[in-house]
Amino acid sequence: MCLERTLIVAPSSIALGLAQVLAAEWAASGSITFVLQDGMSSYPVPQSLGTVWNGQTDGRAVEQYLDEMTAGLLLSSGNEKAILQQRAPTVLSQTIAMPVYDEVILTDLPFMGLRGACHMTERLWNQYMGFCRR
Repeated sequence: MCLERTLIVAPSSIALGLAQVLAAEWAASGSITFVLQDGMSSYPVPQSLGTVWNGQTDGRAVEQYLDEMTAGLLLSSGNEKAILQQRAPTVLSQTIAMPVYDEVILTDLPFMGLRGACHMTERLWNQYMGFCRR
């Protein structure tokens, strides 16, 4: 997958882990922006991965980013996904944080471990291939 931009909105432990695997294994992504919902992380944040925003204080920057986003990948909660689907329906999106409005996954840990990584990759590739066919 080649992605122009990626926005990840989640608690810091989720956002940073997904960003690392996204950049290293899943896709070629231009810019990656993280919004850490729980504030700035106590975990080390690799500066090479992209821009880091505090989800508790940088709300205006997130809104502006969502307004400007026309292509790429959004990994977030149902709130950001609902906003972006109205403005830019061609952006790939996957819910990774609460609240979740549009799907119910009935397995215990759908995105944990090796099986979870395969599950997430399959979902992203299916969306990506769907957009490529249009």
